[in-house]
Amino acid sequence: MRFINELDELMERGFVAQSTDPLLISEQLRKPSVAYVGFDPTADSLHVGHLLPLRMIDLLVQYGHKCIILLGTATGQIGDPTGKSSSRKMLSQEEVQSNANNILDQINHIMCRRGVSEELIFCRNSEFALSDIEFISKIASHFSVNEFVKRKTFSERLRNEEHLSVMEFIYPLLQAKDWLFLFEKYDCTLQIAGLDQWTNCCAGESLISKVLGKTSHIICTPLLSINGEKMGKTSDGGTIWLDKKKTIPFDMWQFFRNLPDECIVQLAKFFIDISIDSIKEISKEHINQLKAMLATDIVSFVHGKEVADICASAAEAIFHQNKLDADLLPKIQVEFPISIIDAFIASGLCSSRSDVKRCMQNGGLKINGEKVCGNDIIVSGIVLSHGKKMIALVEKEPQ
Repeated sequence: MRFINELDELMERGFVAQSTDPLLISEQLRKPSVAYVGFDPTADSLHVGHLLPLRMIDLLVQYGHKCIILLGTATGQIGDPTGKSSSRKMLSQEEVQSNANNILDQINHIMCRRGVSEELIFCRNSEFALSDIEFISKIASHFSVNEFVKRKTFSERLRNEEHLSVMEFIYPLLQAKDWLFLFEKYDCTLQIAGLDQWTNCCAGESLISKVLGKTSHIICTPLLSINGEKMGKTSDGGTIWLDKKKTIPFDMWQFFRNLPDECIVQLAKFFIDISIDSIKEISKEHINQLKAMLATDIVSFVHGKEVADICASAAEAIFHQNKLDADLLPKIQVEFPISIIDAFIASGLCSSRSDVKRCMQNGGLKINGEKVCGNDIIVSGIVLSHGKKMIALVEKEPQ
């Protein structure tokens, strides 16, 4: 589907937190264009905080544009210092490349399901290396130290006499160099990034103007947040990863289903493919229905419709206390017989024997929907639950 004015649609749905001249962006998007989104592979998976730029990629390709996915296999070793009060731990090139491979596969699977993968270009910025002298003469010479020390991230650390390495200081220059390379090779006129990347993006826009005399454009999306905190963490501090081996799809579904009411309409505008008027109408009388729609559509975006439907069915069974089908739930293989305490530890629902006993005393543990209070022996497959989290235990397959 192609909108008459794509930028107006993106702005109405809340995708644009800050941008360069909207009129120039609208004019650019009236013709097939090339945009890029960068991901530094500092972990082996993306998390829900990356969903908005992924959704932007999806939409831009649907509008008829191409998107470059830039994996920061060079910058990822350093890590972006934006908003950080201390230096990041440096990763080895092997770690970064391994993380990049995982993330590339992750993005490709998502976009294949969306039917847009053929319009994507995957690059790694370790392929754009310049010699030291080339970097200084072609890139660094266009920037002012006076300008950079005014940046909040750097000025606060300098004022507090905290360590700030030269390596971190030149990070924005490295990101600017990436965009210059992509502009020259692919005519990449638009960068998409999170709002916290605005000043880094502006460094690239400035460099393109100074070196090539060309105009480039920036759209920064809002940062997904809950009550002012960046989205991506569970209530117990765990990260909601897009890798189903790190965060099971059912837990992702539950995370979005249980968000505060005030977050839901805006998130629905981002991720549910119905009109904004329909979203507002549903939210007035059926906010819980909208939450379930949101959770299902996000899990479908990341893991596919079949998995999302399974998660929704499992949640429905829990809510109505129906007989639970273990096939709808994430599974852990164990060797039976097994004690109740060991079962809850093996499932990951509890961290230790004392944690199991404490949760039992609080009435939070169930087996097949019934509260447990002892340490009986389990001899066959069951469904364990701790609060809203559920795991099916099945017989370990023989080696």
